[in-house]
Amino acid sequence: MPDTLYLNLNQTIELALKRSPRAIEINATRAQSALTIGKGLAGILPQPQAGISAIKTETGTSWNGEIGIGQVIFDPVTFSALISSIINAENYSYSAREQLCQLIYSVTTDYLNLLRSRQLLNAAKQALTGAETNYQLTEQKFKLGQLSKIDLLRSQTYLTQARLNLLSAEKTYETALNSLRVSSGITTNKIIEPVEQLNSELPEIQPETLRQQIVRFNPGLKMSRDLNKIATLNLLASLLRILPVISLNRSFQYQDTILPKDIKHWQDHSIKTEGITISFPVADLARFILNVWDALLAARRSQAQLTRTKLELTAAVENAILDYQEARQRYEFAQQNLKLNQELYELARTRFQLGALALPELLEIESGLAQAQASFISATCDVYIQSAQIGYLMGITRMKK
Repeated sequence: MPDTLYLNLNQTIELALKRSPRAIEINATRAQSALTIGKGLAGILPQPQAGISAIKTETGTSWNGEIGIGQVIFDPVTFSALISSIINAENYSYSAREQLCQLIYSVTTDYLNLLRSRQLLNAAKQALTGAETNYQLTEQKFKLGQLSKIDLLRSQTYLTQARLNLLSAEKTYETALNSLRVSSGITTNKIIEPVEQLNSELPEIQPETLRQQIVRFNPGLKMSRDLNKIATLNLLASLLRILPVISLNRSFQYQDTILPKDIKHWQDHSIKTEGITISFPVADLARFILNVWDALLAARRSQAQLTRTKLELTAAVENAILDYQEARQRYEFAQQNLKLNQELYELARTRFQLGALALPELLEIESGLAQAQASFISATCDVYIQSAQIGYLMGITRMKK
């Protein structure tokens, strides 16, 4: 018998943050952020060098060695790489945040779909039980001659439809369960029983405030801005290659017929050199022009991508607001419809018990009540799903308790 996990939404998200393979990817992306900064800093730190070699000639063996250190003072490419690494590190941080938002959104959507399918499955089971009871009663009255063949067939049709609805609800439930297992990283031999209550106050949104917050906090837009900054910085660095690269150097060059025995021997047989090196990378004019051209094209592409990202995000925000508003309206209509159907069913059942209402009419009203309940359940989950989508666009990485 598979184990059953009784989880609310926040518990499911916390479980996914520990078990999901995507959570491991997020942690790796965060680690990449720190590594990127380290690579950038390595370019401006003093660069030590050491080596020793033996050269055999007709006169004997000569040992040559060198220990030195170099420090860049001015290099547009090196310092551009440092700034780019800092921006890239921030970019990796945004990427990790975007992946985290995507994980939370996926788990939230899958959880709510499971909750909806579970409730619809329970409603389908209740409808089938009612249909079976009604059919048995109809069959008995038909045998006694109190109902016609048409009434019996109507009841049987209602029972068959209830069975079909149950089959569909069972498949939908299993599909939703499998999706949540995948997104949350839960092994396939466990059953997740959602216990979240969605009958509390529904989330509210302020469209204008929401637009501003999404533009400000959306990780995807921030990544696109960072990439544009890097492209602009690379263009500037390629133009500054016309300037010389300046660095300080200090070294000890050893030369003797035997290996150095100790530090003193090395110092006694080595030549100390100190100086400043100035190089002109622009000496290769063709390569300089090609590098500038390449950087210019990359900057143009980056600017176009940033513009496209802004347009796509704007469209996504407007669609998300429309989807939420529609879901909220459908919820309100579904709630009103459910109350009306509940009231109608109570009146119909009372009249049926008094003999003032025929069974086919009662069955039709029961069917309408079942559909109203299913619509209300779906509408409620849709509101929360659309709210989760807005949270994803805003870069929310934690659900409210």
